[in-house]
Amino acid sequence: MALSDGQVHVHNLFLWSMAVIYLFAFASLYHQLPGLYGDNGILPVAKDIVKSPPLEFSRLVHYVQHVKPTLLWVTQALKIDVQTGMDILALTGIALASCAIITRFARNIFVFGALWTLYLSLHSVGNVFLWFQWDALLLEAGFLTFIFAPIPLIMPARLHAQLASISMWPVKWLLFRLMFMTAIVKLQSGCQTWWKLTALQHLYETQGLPHFLGWYWHQMPNWFHSLTLLYALFTDLVTPWFFFAPTRGLRKFAFYNQVFLHVCYMLIGNYNFYNLLAIVLTLGLLDDRDLGYQTHSRTNSVLKSLIAKLFNVVVIGGLTGTTVWLFGVQYDEKAVFKFKAGFTEADLNFVMGYAWPASVALAFTTLAWLLIKHMFRSDGHGGAFAKIMRGLLLGFYMFIALGLFGLSLSPYSTLSKSAKLGTSSSKALTEIREAHRAVEKYSIVNGYGLFRRMPVEGRPELVLEGSDQPDSGWKEYEFLYKPGSLDRVPPFVIPHQPRLDWQMCVQGTNMSPYIPIHVRPSGKQAAKQKDRTDSHRQTCRQADR
Repeated sequence: MALSDGQVHVHNLFLWSMAVIYLFAFASLYHQLPGLYGDNGILPVAKDIVKSPPLEFSRLVHYVQHVKPTLLWVTQALKIDVQTGMDILALTGIALASCAIITRFARNIFVFGALWTLYLSLHSVGNVFLWFQWDALLLEAGFLTFIFAPIPLIMPARLHAQLASISMWPVKWLLFRLMFMTAIVKLQSGCQTWWKLTALQHLYETQGLPHFLGWYWHQMPNWFHSLTLLYALFTDLVTPWFFFAPTRGLRKFAFYNQVFLHVCYMLIGNYNFYNLLAIVLTLGLLDDRDLGYQTHSRTNSVLKSLIAKLFNVVVIGGLTGTTVWLFGVQYDEKAVFKFKAGFTEADLNFVMGYAWPASVALAFTTLAWLLIKHMFRSDGHGGAFAKIMRGLLLGFYMFIALGLFGLSLSPYSTLSKSAKLGTSSSKALTEIREAHRAVEKYSIVNGYGLFRRMPVEGRPELVLEGSDQPDSGWKEYEFLYKPGSLDRVPPFVIPHQPRLDWQMCVQGTNMSPYIPIHVRPSGKQAAKQKDRTDSHRQTCRQADR
């Protein structure tokens, strides 16, 4: 078996996996486009692209930079309607993702660049139906995929192998921010269900699109839900710090826990391709040895291996014990776990004043060390042209990795509510935020924080009713995926995302008891919001608009 260099096989697997995620995303969206964005859809996109410019490069660049970054601007110049243009974008994404899955030759910077551009084009005009955090996550992960993908002809396999570890470092940093921010914003929201470890008791009742397995999990005792949530917080808050650990054992511990957590999420509810994408990001924690390949890494002595294992046990045991102590886990005489957080939100914000710069310093140190190793790494293969090409590509990768790391500090800095960053750091962050605002519309780097507050007062539902003749009675429109009729078992639809169903669940939770709903189909319509827990019903009937 040939020796590999660090993470080249991991990077190849990452590229293939991202192609699979793109296929899921485009295929799921394609058949929903007419109903969501068509001329007779809920939010017709044509009205936003009606003033499409001629097919002139300068004007096209202006519209992309200052209006919306979408390829749909060229539809009028090509004499096709906007709905057809969206179909073409989605079908092209399906075709390119399929090619990247089938053949390794299609996993290059041009194919993944096209996939990212196509999804960005749809996302930019998608309005609320494409404003979910997993869409932003796919765009950020997709940008990392394309910008570090192999370049045909000018990047030989050996050079790709040498630079693979740089390619995977931003993936690791993205996963760190995703998980750490998701946990911290829950605690900073002030929602007591996270502090009292009771959130899961409400989650099964209020989650957007539950499936049939959620009912069985809901039957578990409350202490089990609390213990499960404590494990989730431990995995989100503590194990991300192991991503940059010096020992391989800690990184693998973090990998297995992250994968297990996201598999559990998929067994709870329908969260489309989000958890699958998060699992793909965990590949950044592995190296080629974990995939069964031999590497150039030196084998540690028995003594060093023993010290490393002892270090791993001490760190994992110490942090696990600290987590249990902070949340006051107790086991009483009735064989029941009890929990009471031993810290407050003020304590958390105080700690974050130190933890935020510490995490940034840790990440930057590992990135800088990685780049320095590559700068001084000798390569005796190839002639002068190969060495020049390696130098140019290494410089490009270093610039992109450092640039993306710097930009990411803008959304990541929202976690720190402390003034301990210092004047110079604050000025630097101000400049970074200005740079981030300039590219924010492209979703190159984003902030994350899913499910900050857990609904606890039942499950409000939006119900649509319609009638051809108002005097003949009103008929409820049954949605395919969101909870409705009590005699219908919620389906398992992962990795599909029914975007209208998701948005109806979100709006049902956030809206007031009475609000008019604008609907597009002809005929008189009604929108009802009802709370199935207390049978309270409010009806709003309105004429066709």
